[in-house]
Amino acid sequence: MAQRVYPIAKVDLYEPGREHRVTYDGFGQHDVLADLVHGGRITIEPTDLGALGRPGLQVPSAMLVDDPRVNAVIARPFLDTTQTIGLGHFTTEGGAWVALPNHGLAGEVQLFQYDGTANETTSAISNFTLPTNPVFALSLYRADPPPDHDWSQAPPHTEIHFGVAETDEWALCIPYGAPMFVMRRQGGVWYKAAGTEKSVKVPTLEGFGAGQRLLLWLAIWRGKIVISTDAFAQDIWVYEVPGWELRVRRGKVSVLHNAGQFMFSFFPIIMPTAVLDSEPIEAGYATQASSGELGLNHRHLAVINDSGVPLREVQVSDTTAERDDLTATQRAWQATIEPYLHQQEAVGVDPETGQAVDFQTMVSPQLFSVAIGQYPQVNDLDALEKADIAGHVEATEGDHSDRLRGVRYRLALDNQLGQYADLAEYRKVTVQLGWKMSDDSQQLSSTISGYLVAPPPTVFGGGDAELKATVLDGIVRLRDEKCDGRAPIFDNWTVVDVFHWVLDRCGIPRDQQSLEDTGVSLSMGEPEEPLWAVEAGRSWLEFLEEVARYDHGAAIFFDADGKFVKACPHCRQARTAANVTQHDGTLTGACDATVSWYLYTRAAAAPDPAEPGEILALRKPRLSLSARDYVNYVAVCGLGKDSRPVRSVVYDPASLYDPNSDQFVGWRKMEVQALPNYTTQAEVNRLAQEIFVERSRRPEFIHILTPLEPQMKSGQVLAVRGAEQVGAGGQLYRIVALQHKVQRHPDRLAVTSVKARWLGEEES
Repeated sequence: MAQRVYPIAKVDLYEPGREHRVTYDGFGQHDVLADLVHGGRITIEPTDLGALGRPGLQVPSAMLVDDPRVNAVIARPFLDTTQTIGLGHFTTEGGAWVALPNHGLAGEVQLFQYDGTANETTSAISNFTLPTNPVFALSLYRADPPPDHDWSQAPPHTEIHFGVAETDEWALCIPYGAPMFVMRRQGGVWYKAAGTEKSVKVPTLEGFGAGQRLLLWLAIWRGKIVISTDAFAQDIWVYEVPGWELRVRRGKVSVLHNAGQFMFSFFPIIMPTAVLDSEPIEAGYATQASSGELGLNHRHLAVINDSGVPLREVQVSDTTAERDDLTATQRAWQATIEPYLHQQEAVGVDPETGQAVDFQTMVSPQLFSVAIGQYPQVNDLDALEKADIAGHVEATEGDHSDRLRGVRYRLALDNQLGQYADLAEYRKVTVQLGWKMSDDSQQLSSTISGYLVAPPPTVFGGGDAELKATVLDGIVRLRDEKCDGRAPIFDNWTVVDVFHWVLDRCGIPRDQQSLEDTGVSLSMGEPEEPLWAVEAGRSWLEFLEEVARYDHGAAIFFDADGKFVKACPHCRQARTAANVTQHDGTLTGACDATVSWYLYTRAAAAPDPAEPGEILALRKPRLSLSARDYVNYVAVCGLGKDSRPVRSVVYDPASLYDPNSDQFVGWRKMEVQALPNYTTQAEVNRLAQEIFVERSRRPEFIHILTPLEPQMKSGQVLAVRGAEQVGAGGQLYRIVALQHKVQRHPDRLAVTSVKARWLGEEES
C-alpha cells in the first residue's frame, strides 16, 4: 500500500469574472385590496342594474367592506326583490299573520303579525335554509308594547336567529330602549356574547318612529359577524372573537318577538360577478423579457359548506399579455370574484295561489390581498480560465469554525517577482489539500471554493516578499447582497421555495443548491400585517438564517465544492418531513452516527497500523455547566388562535434534583422564549423539545491535533483509542469545527485541528 510522503496543496486562481449571472433580478409586490380601493389604484368593472329594475344605471361590481377588522373586497350585494318572499316561505307560530304585498319596495312582501296580546312570543321560521356563512337582509317594523306588557318578567325585544340547524347557534337581539347585542347558544344554553354593544350606530328607541323601519343587513365576512344598516357601505358593526374565525352553519333563519304587533320583510341577496384589474406594477427591469418563473398568490376566503369544502373561490390571473397599457418593465393581474348561487326548490306553498315556492340567494368569496412576483433569471456563462498557483503558496491555513458564518482560508503567496502585486479582490479561488504518495500518486480533497479578499502586498528586508490573502466561501455573497425592497412577502411559502427565490436572486444557480425538504411552510400573518416581509437593506444571509431557524434549526453553509447546502445542523445530512424531528444529533436519533474516523494516541491502540489516524495532541477541557450555552430548563409560551395562552416546559430532573448526576446544578438554568405571534400547542411543544435537546447536553468537547486529514468534515463522528488518561477512551464525538494547516517552510508542516462534541459511549 502506498504511503504518505509529504503534504501538498493545489490552489487554482481563476480569471476575473463570474460563471453565472443574474440577468433579471426578480421582484415581488404585495397589495392589500383595501389600500388599492382607498387609493383609487384599482379598476373595478361596472355592472348594470337592469336586473334590479334600473336599466342604464351602472355601479362598480365589487365593493370594500371598509372596516379595519374586515377589509374584504366582495361582489357587491343587492336586495333581490325579483323573488316574492311571503308566508309560503315561512312557518309561523303564535299570533295572527297576514301578508301585505307591494308595501315598501317593488316586489317586497311584508309579513304582519297583528295580534297585540301582551307577553306572548310570536315567531316565524323559514322553510328554506341559508348557506354556510350567509348574507341576508331583514326589514323590521315594531309597534309599542301593549300597555299591560310585564317589563320586569319579559323585557320587550326582538330576536333574529340564523344558522338554525340542530340548535340555534347565533342570534341578534334588539331590545326596546337598549342597544343591540349578539347571543350565542352553546350546550343548549343561550348567553350574551361579550362586548357586542360597542360601536352600535342604529336607533335604540322602543320603536323606530311612525312610518319608519329598520333595515338590517347581516353577513359573515372574514370569520366575523358583520351587521349594517346601509348595505355594508359605511354604517358597519363587527362582532369578533380575537384570533378565532367564526363560522355560521347552514341553517334556517327565524324572527321572534314578545312585544305585541310587529312586521318584517326578508330579502335574499343577488350579486354580479366582479372583475378587478390592477394598476401597472413596476418590476424595475424588463420583466416581460425574463424567463424567470412567475408567481401570483392571493389571500381570500372561499364560499364553503359546513365541512369546509370550497364552493366558490376567487380567481386571479396574470394579464400582462392581454394589456396594451403596460411597458416592458410592468406586469398586471386580474381578479374575478364570482358569487355562489344557493338555491332550493319547493320550499313551501303560497297560501294565496297554492303554488310551490322556490328560494335562492347568493354569497360572495372575499378577497384581501394579491401578491405578484417573478423568480430571478440566472444564466450560465462561459467557464473561467484558471491557473494552478500552488508553486507560489508558502502556507495555507483554513478555518472551518463553528463560530463563523462561513469558511475562511489564509494564503501566504511568494511575491518576490511581483507577480501578484496587482492581484484583484473577489477572484475565485479553489483549494485542495492532501498528500503526495509513495507511488507518485496524489491524494487531494477539496476544502474550499471561494473568493479572494484583502490581498495587500508586503515586502520584507533582504528581498523577501510575500502576499497574505484571505479566501472566503460563498457566504460572503449572501452577506453583501441585500434586499432592495422588491422582495415578495414570504408568508405561507414553503421553506424550499423561499431559499430558491433568494439564492436565485443572489446569482447561485439551481444546480449549485442542495436543499433538504422538510415539508415546512412559513407561518402566516394577517394580510395587512405579514410576518415574513424582508426589510429593505437587510442582508439575505441574515434573512435566510432566520428562515433556517424556523425550519427545525437547519444549518446553512457552502460545501467544499462551492455548493450551497441546507441540512441538519448536527450531521450535515439532508432531513425529510418524516425524520426531521428525530435529527437531534444524539446516538439514538436519525443523525448518522457511523464512525468515520478512528484516531489513536499510540501505535498499540491503532485499529490498523497501515492507516493514518495518529493523534499528535489531545485536550479535553472541562467546560463549566455555568456556561451560557448550557440550560436544564426550557419554557416556550405564546397565544393560541383562540387568544388563550399555550405553554410547553421541558427540564432535566437529574440536573435539578440528583446530586450524584454529573450534570447536577441544583437550580434552573432557564431558557424562556415568548413567541410574538399566534401559535399552536404542537408548535410550542416542538420548539421547546428542540431547544432542550440542543442546549441540555453535557457541554463536553475534545480538541485533537492530527496529521493533515482534509477529508474530515463537520458532522462526522470519530472515536479515540488510547485516550484513557483524559477520560476520552471508548467515547464517540461529533466534529463541530476543523482547521487545516499546510506549511512548506521551514518544514513541511501539515496538521488538522479538530473540535468535537461528546456523543456517548462507543458500543463494545
